[in-house]
Formats: sequence, structure tokens, C-alpha cells
Amino acid sequence: MLSQDRFTASAAWKHASEARRLMNESKMPPEKENRDALAHVGGVLELLESRRGQSDPREISPNMLAALTSAASILPHHIELANNGSIGWVDVVSTADQIIDALASWLPLKIAHYLSGMSSATQSLLDKTTDAMRSVDETADKIRDNMLTLEQRQEELDSAVRAERQRISEAVATFTNQAGETLSAIKTDQEEQFSSQLSSLKSHQDSATEAAQDSVAAINRLEAEARNVVHATTSHIVATDYGRYARNKTWAAWICDIGAALVGATGLGVLVFHLLSLRPEADANLGLSLTRVAVSLGTLGVATLLGRRGQQHHLEARAAKRTDLALRQVLPFTANLDEAERREIIREFTNRVFIKGDIDLPKTPGGASPIRQSIITRRAAKEEVAGSGAD
Repeated sequence: MLSQDRFTASAAWKHASEARRLMNESKMPPEKENRDALAHVGGVLELLESRRGQSDPREISPNMLAALTSAASILPHHIELANNGSIGWVDVVSTADQIIDALASWLPLKIAHYLSGMSSATQSLLDKTTDAMRSVDETADKIRDNMLTLEQRQEELDSAVRAERQRISEAVATFTNQAGETLSAIKTDQEEQFSSQLSSLKSHQDSATEAAQDSVAAINRLEAEARNVVHATTSHIVATDYGRYARNKTWAAWICDIGAALVGATGLGVLVFHLLSLRPEADANLGLSLTRVAVSLGTLGVATLLGRRGQQHHLEARAAKRTDLALRQVLPFTANLDEAERREIIREFTNRVFIKGDIDLPKTPGGASPIRQSIITRRAAKEEVAGSGAD
């Protein structure tokens, strides 16, 4: 391959074109060191492009082209990273210096070509500086226009705030006047309604009180009637038990009386029959006669026992009837007493009337009955305990 073809087909110039494209898309950095680094990288790229058009291919060996290609292949990637902000332009300087190291083995340019390269680099830096200044001027104009717009909007906002504040003040004043009148009217109306409702409520309350009093009176009457019914029922039940007991004893007494009469009559009849049929000359009948007499006497004894038992039943029946009568007389007067006092009165009456047979009320030296004195003593003790508990 000829030196001209080898030089023209080298990949270093493809990397240089890619680096130029990315360099043209770059922005002027705000930091001074990055601006200086950007100018240095741009000068190296101008030098590389100038050596492509101004170097003699016959003076460039394949090794020189390979070293330049290796150094130039890294430059586009680092310029792209600098444009993205991943690295600074200061970090790209080392990559540009590798290109300078690769170009150091090349023969120097003719003086005219060198000055032309310097002029091109200077012009490129001047163009970028001019573009940056133009961009700064445009940004300043935009900021100035925005400031004017903001000032105008601020004045409009102040005017709107003053108008709204005036409107709110007028609305507050109007609302205060209207609210005062409305509240006064509402207060008057509510007072009238309250007075009317109070009068109606008082009337209903009086009617309800009167109805309640009537209901209480009716309930009291019903309670008294119910108490009387309960008292009468209780008296009837307790007295009925003693009445039933008296009837049972009466039936038992009559049965014993009838049995005693039958047994006694049989024994007496046998004895009379034996005495009438007795023959004194018959000695052989003496033992049989004595046996019959003994049986007759035993029969009379059984009749006597049955008669005695019937008498006891008659006595118990009369005692039960007296107890029945006494309970029917006294229980209605004990219905409002406590349960313990009522049980004690019933027990005392049954013990005195049914068991002892004493109908008259016993008296103590003070004139009161023992049961009444016991109830009075118990009530006094209960009141004393209640008073000590309240203290």
C-alpha cells in the first residue's frame, strides 16, 4: 500500500472527526480551570486536524499512525463524558496530552503551516468565546425582560390585593351590620318561641302532674285492695289448713268411736251369752268359760282403748277448730307486719290455742301480751341497730 493511501485510510482521522462533532456540541463551562482545559483540548484537536492536511504522508511511518490512532480513539469518549457532566474538562487534558506525545515523533511542520495552525486554533477559541459572550448577553436580556415582567405583575398583584382588601373590608362591615340585625331578630324570635314553649310545657306539666296524682291515688287504692285480698287469702289458707286438720281428726274420732262401740258391743254380747248359757253342774266347762271371759274382757279393753283414742281425736279436732277461728280473726290485723313478726304471732297462737288449749290472751304485769311485748322489744332493737349504722 502506498504511503498516501495508508495515511488517508488511518482510523485516527475518523476519531478526530467524531471528537470535532462532540467538541462543537460542548458548552462553555463556568469554572476558569475547566475553560482553560477546554481551550487546551480544542488546540490539540486543531493541531491534530492540521497535521492531517499539512503533513507529508511519506514522512509518516505505520507505527507513527498506530500510536496516533491509539491515542485519538480515547478522546471522543472523554469529550462526551465532559459534555454530560460526568467528568470535568480538566480530566480530558491527559487524553489530549497523549495525542501530543504521539505527534511528537512526527516531523515538525513547515513554519508557514505551523503559524496557520496557531491562527486556526486562535480563531476557534475566539469564535467560542464570542459565542459564549453572545449567549451571556442573550441570557441577560431574557433576565432583564423577566424582571420587567415580574415588576409589572407585582404592581398588578399589589393593585389587586388593595382592591380585594377594600372589598373584604366593605363586606365585613356589611356583614357586621346585617349580622347584628339578623341576630337581634333571631334573638327576639327565639325568646318568643321559648316563652310560648315554656308556657305550653308548664301547662303540660301541670296536666301530667294532675294525671300522675290521680294515677298514684288509683294505684294506692288498688294496692290497698290487693293487700286486703292477699291478707284474706293468707288468712283463709292458713285457717283452712287447721280446718282441714280438724275435719280429719273428727273423722278419725268418729271411726274410733264406731269401732269402740262395735268391739265393745261384741265383747259384751259374748260375755252375756256365756253367762246365760253357763251350767254350774258342768265342771268340764269351767276352763272354757274362763277363756271366754278373758277374751270378752280383752275385747272390752280394746273397745276402751279405741274409745280413749276417739276422745283424743275429738279434743284435737276442737283445738284445731278453735285455732282456725282464732287465726281467721287475727291474721287480717297482722298482714302489714314484717314476715318474722307475722310468723311469731302465728306460732304463738297455734302453740297457745292448739297445743295448750288456752283461748284467753295472757297478760304481762305491764298490761301487754307476751307476743306484743316481744314484737315491741324486737322493733326497738332493730331501730337501735339502724341508728348506730347511720352514725
